[in-house]
Amino acid sequence: MKKSIIKLSSIGVLALSLAGCGSAASSSNAPSSNNSTTTSLSISASAKTLFPDGVTILVGFGTGGAVDTGARLIAPVLSKELGVNVVVQNMVGGGGNTAAQYEYNQPSTSSDLLMSFLPALALGQVLGNGKYQLDKLTPVYGIYGNNTAVIIAKKGSKYKDFASLKNATGTITAATAGVKTSATWMALAFLSGVNHINVKPVPFKGGSAGSDAALGGSVDLSATTVVEATRLIASGKAQGVVEFAPHTYSQLPGVESIATVGQADEAFTSPMGLTGPPQMPSDKVDLLAKALAAAVKDPSLTSKATNVGLEVSPLSTTEWSQTLNQTLATIKKDQPFLETYK
Repeated sequence: MKKSIIKLSSIGVLALSLAGCGSAASSSNAPSSNNSTTTSLSISASAKTLFPDGVTILVGFGTGGAVDTGARLIAPVLSKELGVNVVVQNMVGGGGNTAAQYEYNQPSTSSDLLMSFLPALALGQVLGNGKYQLDKLTPVYGIYGNNTAVIIAKKGSKYKDFASLKNATGTITAATAGVKTSATWMALAFLSGVNHINVKPVPFKGGSAGSDAALGGSVDLSATTVVEATRLIASGKAQGVVEFAPHTYSQLPGVESIATVGQADEAFTSPMGLTGPPQMPSDKVDLLAKALAAAVKDPSLTSKATNVGLEVSPLSTTEWSQTLNQTLATIKKDQPFLETYK
């Protein structure tokens, strides 16, 4: 079992290493989307031809969560670079599967993009009966990195750190955005399968709904994201219990990393980026990637993302493709372990 977890943690390791490369990929791997000589004017002119009706970013989760927040931060900056409308549409259902299935069934000419959150998208296909194929969606660009799952509890709860979970008796209930379809659920699987903590997942439609349940006392804990945890802890309504990155976060003071309590093999991060429908034409992909490469350099995006607990960590089309494929392969290999958690 421990060997399986080591493999699974490679999702985060791979994402972090690729994010270090940023959009400055080597010339042998870098797609034409990273051509710095392309001017905003030429991007805008091409966008009006290739995307006459604008671009829609689909979000498979509710408003206020990490994926929704990430989409709403990048949309106006991308719109500025493209010179066309970019809107965000929430398509909640199936722990993110509904939006992924919709995108998978779109024609190649569609201007809809999916804000893809890993490893959720891979989990949804492999474990959550998602009727889509991640490796058939068209990689466009990676935007954010360094997110992870964070376990929070109502302020004043007896659950205040990893030790309090380990020493608990009886069943602990924990809200999560979907079962077998989210990184937050995967974190609970680690607590149960590796650390032998009796934690039962309770699915909600979105991390915010689950966190509200924890704050209201309907469940003991909420497995959420850095974005949600940052907001709720800062408000004084919640306290952090443990987070699953290989490191601690400055915006989550006092919250232990799973790595710092001797469980480094369970640490992972959750990169986020955009994918298009299957067989999206290369001219559209290239143009979007060029615009996104410019958008992620906007200081206002970096500042706003940091304030809410996101980190801009651009990945070129090639790097984002590698991350998607590696994550899918890893989840498939670890399917037997993950299937045991219900």
